[in-house]
Amino acid sequence: MSAVKKDISKENRSALRRLPGMFLRFIILAAVAGICLFVVMNYNDLSVSNVLSILPFGEKDTVDYVDSYKFTANPTNAYADYMGGLAVLSANGLSVINKSGAETAATAASFQRPSVKAAGSYLLAYDVGGVNMVYCDSGAIKFSRAYKNNIITCEINAMGWYLVVAEESGSKATAALYDETMEEVIKWFSPERYLTVSALSPDSARFCVGGVNQSGAKIMSKVIFMKRTSEEPYASYECYDELILDIVFLDNENVMILKEKSVVFCDGNGNKVGEQSFENLRLSDYSTDGAGLQVVCLSDKMSGSVSRVLTLNREGGIIAEKYIDGVKAISCINGSLGILTTDTALVYNESMEDEKSFSISAGSRHIIMRENGTLMILTGDSAEIYSYK
Repeated sequence: MSAVKKDISKENRSALRRLPGMFLRFIILAAVAGICLFVVMNYNDLSVSNVLSILPFGEKDTVDYVDSYKFTANPTNAYADYMGGLAVLSANGLSVINKSGAETAATAASFQRPSVKAAGSYLLAYDVGGVNMVYCDSGAIKFSRAYKNNIITCEINAMGWYLVVAEESGSKATAALYDETMEEVIKWFSPERYLTVSALSPDSARFCVGGVNQSGAKIMSKVIFMKRTSEEPYASYECYDELILDIVFLDNENVMILKEKSVVFCDGNGNKVGEQSFENLRLSDYSTDGAGLQVVCLSDKMSGSVSRVLTLNREGGIIAEKYIDGVKAISCINGSLGILTTDTALVYNESMEDEKSFSISAGSRHIIMRENGTLMILTGDSAEIYSYK
């Protein structure tokens, strides 16, 4: 009799030991059922990121999904982070979407090569090579008009001042500076070279224009430093057999000049204070937060899809670097760096540490880091917003 009781006791203990495993399997099955129900109920709005956000595994250090915006798909769309929302400039006009996802302003116009820039509460949309331009203040359209000459490039700052570089008969190009009331403050005529790039200081006191000219058998590129109080340049920077790709004011005086083979840093007098060579690699993307962090992405046909990503200080010194596969776009702000790859978004600090990563929707094209601690992942017709802080 005691043997029978002993066997029954063993069976009871064995059954009790099996209960946690059975309970765990029940939890897993319930979770799978919940995910399947989520997929069925949200099929139309489903994205990889949304599904992964409800899974308790698979992410190195996840970020929080916040919201998404929808807009009309167009292969020429240009985007700008604006007033907590998004500005989309397409071939057919401008659409301003507020932070709640509602369209608050729109205008119809033709833009063959759309470009849009925003700073603070101001936005300037323009057609590269065309004449149409739109100016916004506090999310509302202040004017939509045709400029008097074909536009080469434009800049705008948080004061609402804007710079227009355009073609004009009698000169290679002109650079005209306007204040927030749209009054022309100064206009500079370029007598020798074609202008291609420009920059405007945050305080509107200075601006730069850059272009190319033939110098004997060589191509000379030159950046002209201007003050709004004088029609004569106060400084310049020159280089040969190399195109200048962009100019950025790091503050009210210091400037970053992006070239084909290197990035150069100049002080307010146009003197070079630092340079970082690209070492025979090709510049594929770049970003700057306008202060202490500059990022360049370099690639080499021989290395396949692997890119060398560098974070630089304002003298061109390397803060950190990483080799990353499949880089499609980069963006930085306030010391944080976002990198969009083929199937993942990565977020780093300026030392390229404290990595956060999450999977992205198929067809993602752009990444925009924002001052409020969120980022946007842009596809052809939507923007998904995530909080990374």
